[in-house]
Amino acid sequence: MKMAVLILFLFGVFVGTATFIENDYGTQTAQALIYKAKWFELFLAYFIAILVYQILKYKSYKNKLPVFIFHFSFLIIALGAILTRYVGYEGIMHIREGQESNTMVSDVKSLQLFAQSAEKNASLEKPLYFSSMTKTLSRKASLSAIKK
Repeated sequence: MKMAVLILFLFGVFVGTATFIENDYGTQTAQALIYKAKWFELFLAYFIAILVYQILKYKSYKNKLPVFIFHFSFLIIALGAILTRYVGYEGIMHIREGQESNTMVSDVKSLQLFAQSAEKNASLEKPLYFSSMTKTLSRKASLSAIKK
């Protein structure tokens, strides 16, 4: 139970920190450092495992319905975060009155590679999360400043 409380507290600290990072450095930085990081994904998986363990160990689904609903709500929130991580996307779709649209503009930078031969075509698309707090963007900014 102590570990569950600690994990819940850490979850609040991490998400709160991400909020401040997003406010000061932008959404891309918060995603690069926290939301899309592998360590946060593992943290969420551990958080879900502890919640499921607590529900099963104390059989709150049988004995204590309010306690079960409380724990189950955190489970739903964590599962929603994982679903958003793998399936969700953000963007802007401009739809004028009386018109239809099937295109969306995303703020995610992507690396797109295409290769073509006589028999086959291959492609790769990988999202990139540049951050002003990481060395990757700082070096790129320095190189572009030198070229100008």
